[in-house]
Amino acid sequence: MRSSSRTFSAAAAALGLAMLYGLLRARREDAVGWTAAAGLFLALTFLVRHAQLFLGLSVLPAVLGTAWSRRRKLTHLVIFGAAALLGAVPDLLYNTVVFGAP
Repeated sequence: MRSSSRTFSAAAAALGLAMLYGLLRARREDAVGWTAAAGLFLALTFLVRHAQLFLGLSVLPAVLGTAWSRRRKLTHLVIFGAAALLGAVPDLLYNTVVFGAP
């Protein structure tokens, strides 16, 4: 039997790069759609490999380092977080039902 951990690592890396790309596009274009996509890519990364969750911290310099207003920065942060949470809910619910804790 062979382990497929390399496959999961490659998938997590690709999804993490997609999240970073979405954040860069959101930053360049000030588009909340790209921010939401980046949040969903973080959720998919989390579904593949939970240890990649720390990549979500990259949203802070990507958004807070802009010249946007405080309100606009908060909007991007909330949309990113909501999209990431929405995508991670199925896994969290599964772990709660099967193992008793998320």
